Amino acid sequence: MALQHAKESKILELLKKLDDNDRRTQAIDLSGSTVFREKSVKLCASLADALQRNSRLTALNLSNCSIGDGSAKQLANVLRDNATIFDLNLSYNKLGRPGLTAIGSALATNVGLKSISLANHRVDSVSYTHLTLPTKRIV
Repeated sequence: MALQHAKESKILELLKKLDDNDRRTQAIDLSGSTVFREKSVKLCASLADALQRNSRLTALNLSNCSIGDGSAKQLANVLRDNATIFDLNLSYNKLGRPGLTAIGSALATNVGLKSISLANHRVDSVSYTHLTLPTKRIV
């Protein structure tokens, strides 16, 4: 479900579906969403909260959503124990060492994620150490 030009009400409706563990909501594409970029902190917190209870979502595209380190840490807390999200795209956001390190640390215990995209982020040696796990495909 692509939501690049969706209004805030549509995104909140989608987050409610995630929170309710709706079986038809298996892939979400918020890439480049104007609303998500403007309200990334608030919406990312709501997304992370909904994902805590969701066991149906398998693909999440948050590329170009202005996600910063704080929001990345919230997502990392969800990813740590999540076994259903297989594909995650965090490309073209505002992730620095703290966010990338948090994501990398979460990957150490995550058993579901098969592919994560972090294109257009500077990965220094500290972040790289956390992100290099043999069972994950990082692009």
